[in-house]
Amino acid sequence: MLPWVELITGGMLVAGLKRRSCLLILTLLSASFLVVLMVTMARGLKIDCGCGLFFQRQVGLVALLEDLALLAGAGWLYWRELQAVSSEQ
Repeated sequence: MLPWVELITGGMLVAGLKRRSCLLILTLLSASFLVVLMVTMARGLKIDCGCGLFFQRQVGLVALLEDLALLAGAGWLYWRELQAVSSEQ
């Protein structure tokens, strides 16, 4: 179900529909994925992270940094959206 949520939310964001809601959902998803990756790494599990459609990648530093970058980007866009709304009022 999560891939569908990501796909629909991303599509709505690209279309400019419900931007703040979409950015909040994507930020929360990125944060939750980051927590899951950190817990998996802390436990020392060597499993596929499910990060790609066409290739397998183990949980590790690259996946963690990628999710951190996505979280930072989504959070920054959400913050900008909030700033734009507050400046309009």
